[in-house]
Amino acid sequence: MFDRFKSWRKQDETGIQCPLCQQRNPDDAAHCSRCSYELAKPSHQQDATIDDDAATDLFDQLIEDFEDDDEEEVEEEAGEEEAEQKAQEEVEQKAQEIAERKAQEEAEQKAQ
Repeated sequence: MFDRFKSWRKQDETGIQCPLCQQRNPDDAAHCSRCSYELAKPSHQQDATIDDDAATDLFDQLIEDFEDDDEEEVEEEAGEEEAEQKAQEEVEQKAQEIAERKAQEEAEQKAQ
């Protein structure tokens, strides 16, 4: 049953493998057919596929997104802190009411 899968393991891996996306390309290929990586050049010598202005714009958009997310997180944390403080005040108020009620019951018992 498993013999039919042996052919997958024995496939000839011919051609140049792209270091970026691992796509197999013909030996004479200058660029990767999947990601356009220049196969004859090392990674630090690759030509940019996007101009500096576009890269700057994209980077600025990413930074803005991070800043917006940070502001939302700060607002959420402030809301959570406010809710926790309110809950703590309610607990303290209930504890005070219980203590006063208990003191009143003890005073009534002593009076009898």
